[in-house]
Amino acid sequence: MMIRLASSCIATLAKALAEGRTDARVADIVRAPCPRVRPDDRIDAAVEQMQSSDCPGALVESNGTLVGILTLEHLGDWLTLHLAWQERRAESRFRAPRHKVATAME
Repeated sequence: MMIRLASSCIATLAKALAEGRTDARVADIVRAPCPRVRPDDRIDAAVEQMQSSDCPGALVESNGTLVGILTLEHLGDWLTLHLAWQERRAESRFRAPRHKVATAME
């Protein structure tokens, strides 16, 4: 089960550290479980589930087995690469083919 950090988790951790406490429990800084998605789910559906649960990630399960974790950071990286790839493809389609120019010496 993936858990998400509470919005105040940084403040809670900072306070515990400032007080010299090392006995803080995981339950003190996390909230309810994040959503579960399947590898074949659409990305927009996974994002919608993360947003509706106010969770920055989702467990990726296949046949009841955890196979990965999807985070908003992963999606941002994917989107950046995807857009760059599309831009490169578009540029190559509009680039004039290079032909060897015949010279009088040939």
